[in-house]
Amino acid sequence: RRPLGMAENLALASNGATALLATSWDPEHPPDAVLDGDDGTFWVTTGMFPQELVVTFGAKSQLTRVELITVGLRRVSLEVCTADQPGAFEPLVSETEVDDSGGKQVRQFNFSPTDARHLKIVIHAGWEHFVSIHSVTANGRSL
Repeated sequence: RRPLGMAENLALASNGATALLATSWDPEHPPDAVLDGDDGTFWVTTGMFPQELVVTFGAKSQLTRVELITVGLRRVSLEVCTADQPGAFEPLVSETEVDDSGGKQVRQFNFSPTDARHLKIVIHAGWEHFVSIHSVTANGRSL
């Protein structure tokens, strides 16, 4: 069990999360790679922007924090949807610039508790032609 007060990572395949939709596909680097808990695996974009990745949680959840481990990410926003079937997404984090570290980037977004069944990650721009997402962490609790 987790220590008291530590929020669960709802964006793990082992916790029921799936990569429901991705706007690009590479069989060597599939979207589900961001949910395996291993930042050595990754999903890669095709080089055109915007790109989107929709993560569906195992159950309706309440999120308090999202962390992305990426390479080449320049601008990103986050959206959520509470419906069982994804439809109308609501803004969670507005478009944000991410510093170019020349390697893996770790970006954390903290916010008030927010209900979500689905999390949409929108990549608006990259520092290069391709962006990779190595890990998505969505801290919170299942409702």
